[in-house]
Amino acid sequence: MRFILYLCLVLAIFGAIECRPKARRDRILSKLRSRSPPKCGYESCPKLDPNRINVHIVPHTHDDVGWLKTVDQYYYGSRTLIQKAGVQYILDSVIQALLADPQRRFIYVESAFFFKWWKEQTPELREQVRQLVEEGRLEFIGGAWSMNDEATVHYQSVIDQFTYGLRLLNDTFGKCARPRVGWQIDPFGHTREMASLFAQMGYDGMFFGRLDYQDKTHRLEKSEAEMIWRGSANLGEAADLFTGVLFNNYGPPPGFCFDILCSDEPMIDDRRSRDYNIDSKLRAFFEYVQVQSMNYRTNNVIITSGGDFTYMDANVYFKNLDKLIRYGNEAQKNGSNFNLVYSTPSCYLKSLHDAQIAWPTKTDDFIPYASDPHAFWTGYFTSKPALKRLERMGNSFLQICKQLTSLAPKKEDKSLRVHLDYLSEVMGVLQHHDAITGTSKEHVTQDYTVQIYSALKACSYSAKIVLNQLTRRQTNTDKPPENEHGSARYKDEATSPEPLFTFDFDSCLLLNVSACEISETRDKFMVTVYNALAHSVFHYIRVPVDGSFEYEVTDYRSVPIPHQIISVPPQVTALHPDKAAGFELVFLATELPPIGYKSFFIVRKPARMFNTPRVLFRDIPEVVLVANNAQMSSDEPQKPPRNSNVVSIGNKYFSVGFDSKGFLSSISLEDGSEHKLSQNFFYYEGAVGDNRVFKNRSSGAYIFRPNSTERWVTDHVNVKVIKGPVVEEVHQTFNDWISQVVRIYRDYNYVEFEWLVGSIPVDDGVGKEVVSRFVSDIQSSNVFYTDSNGREMIKRVRDHRETWNLQLQEEIAGNYYPVTTNIAIEDGQRRLAIMNDRAQGGSSLQDGA
Repeated sequence: MRFILYLCLVLAIFGAIECRPKARRDRILSKLRSRSPPKCGYESCPKLDPNRINVHIVPHTHDDVGWLKTVDQYYYGSRTLIQKAGVQYILDSVIQALLADPQRRFIYVESAFFFKWWKEQTPELREQVRQLVEEGRLEFIGGAWSMNDEATVHYQSVIDQFTYGLRLLNDTFGKCARPRVGWQIDPFGHTREMASLFAQMGYDGMFFGRLDYQDKTHRLEKSEAEMIWRGSANLGEAADLFTGVLFNNYGPPPGFCFDILCSDEPMIDDRRSRDYNIDSKLRAFFEYVQVQSMNYRTNNVIITSGGDFTYMDANVYFKNLDKLIRYGNEAQKNGSNFNLVYSTPSCYLKSLHDAQIAWPTKTDDFIPYASDPHAFWTGYFTSKPALKRLERMGNSFLQICKQLTSLAPKKEDKSLRVHLDYLSEVMGVLQHHDAITGTSKEHVTQDYTVQIYSALKACSYSAKIVLNQLTRRQTNTDKPPENEHGSARYKDEATSPEPLFTFDFDSCLLLNVSACEISETRDKFMVTVYNALAHSVFHYIRVPVDGSFEYEVTDYRSVPIPHQIISVPPQVTALHPDKAAGFELVFLATELPPIGYKSFFIVRKPARMFNTPRVLFRDIPEVVLVANNAQMSSDEPQKPPRNSNVVSIGNKYFSVGFDSKGFLSSISLEDGSEHKLSQNFFYYEGAVGDNRVFKNRSSGAYIFRPNSTERWVTDHVNVKVIKGPVVEEVHQTFNDWISQVVRIYRDYNYVEFEWLVGSIPVDDGVGKEVVSRFVSDIQSSNVFYTDSNGREMIKRVRDHRETWNLQLQEEIAGNYYPVTTNIAIEDGQRRLAIMNDRAQGGSSLQDGA
């Protein structure tokens, strides 16, 4: 008996099916052998009636990957006092409801939740789910890790999260799980680049719910809610995508939400009951469908039956939809013109294709989105900028992690793929339309931050493993001895023919506050710079150091590297006073190889030792201009006075000048010409209201609604100037909560502005929308340009929309657009472009600015 049990356990390791009871195993194998070829996708669509209005009823749920609750809180259904929502119960319930009736269908979007649920299921249930997928009754729509935002995401992050989600679906279910339709029902506006990406990824169409209220009225009146979207000005038909606007956002018709979260009346079909309501329900439903059909071009309409976290008890919803379809179709005997079917967005798209009619076209985008005259959803373009920057940093790490995992000479270490998948999943979650947008609750944002930090640490560990594999010329199986600081020892003669070494390759993730324990405390360390691009580059490196020492920087050939030690603004060190360094060492990393890395060696020496031919300018005088004694400006709009330049910094390409008040005032180009270029900070006061009526909309995380003209924060700026052979900087202090560094590196042909805003004072009860404005003498004629998700630029015209006659009551907010990487103005001679390191909102509210 013991022998048999042991044998079964051993076989379970190598083939779990052999340990099942024989009868059950045979049943499963019989099903597998007798299964007919998959009939999914368009082949599984229901039969339609060409002589009636076909009503495609689409059961669905919209499950936010974090919003009011964290991802795990949503999945497990905890914190019910915040929101009653549990995704695991939705998937449990939906699968059983589908298995109970072969006519039912369901679509699912969020791969992040689905695969979390999938890992917990038994082999038997997994097999049943595969059957549902192969029958086309459980259909995956979208297919990415999350339903990403469109305004604030970078195209590279979008591609990554789609790649990850689609690959898992394919590996798990095969071709039947391949989504054919994009389903962007909740993002707050839609970009042309997103349509282009869908088209290039092979999608046949896309449906969404939110668009400007004026645009929607216009399109419904002209039956132009469904169209061919030209997704690119350069790629031609390869970027064209059929796109449809849903009639009721993504909710059911009024009175027909049958979920346990809703209060609508169910379908009561007992004629003996005093509450019998089938006839009245059908009348209301048919009237709604008739109105909807009048705004669309074919005899097909789509009815979304679901909403946020619906179907936790799927039987309730499906039982009422069953009755609606049954009695709705029985009404055809009494002259009804409606044919009701369970359907999917893919099947609805097929019915539109089969209609063989012409469609209108669109070439711009659906940005910005306004839900009413005073609610322009342009605030989230900038909300929570620290998280937006962290996401951009995570994207860079992900590219490095992918490349190094692929390049690893030895792939036996399973942690490499585990860490890569972890970072891919976290980055996928961050693309969600309530994550990178900054519209989630603060505790959710903190959870996002913890997750991305943990994933970055995991990927840093993978980088350490692979870089050591790539660097090591001879395997060193023994762990090297540690020095007094606890790090692995490396030999100074690392360039000798066959060194034995193991490097730590640690990552400093607090460089944004100028903190790095290694560079601040070690006598010698190595800085390794990885270039993830396909061409060689050069890049300036800034390393936090102890300012009481001198430093020597050399490359791998022991050639000295010119460098400069500069002080860090006190506003930066105050962010992390127990860790932040007061100084940074700056040098130029040249000849960084494509998809490769290069190391630089740094040794610190006692102060005042100049034994090497390096250049050090720590002691350049720091010129301090007039102090800022001014308070907040008065309620009247002001413009700070401008005087002639008294300070300038620059390089061989250009120089910028600052006036006696400390403000940027001009730029001189290489050809000797001088032009106006000013920059200052100001703020709008945010509108405050109860949101009960349109005119009482509040400014917040979603909506940008200033209630006044701009107010300058000061009329004097406290300035410190640092000049050296590597970089020249002007440190500006505008007030207690706004500071900035204007920086020009020796070999860069652009000016760098590094601002620090916060904490914004709200003790006066006034919300402040802070803006950095650049003003030039460019004659831009109401026109400016913004990027679309970091790729193509799109022309913007102030107070104008391409497809309808805009009526604008919010002239400031209504002219703001997302700026993922670039905003520009130009005339026939010059162009001013601002490139940012995170998503923000931007506009040109006056010519030249």
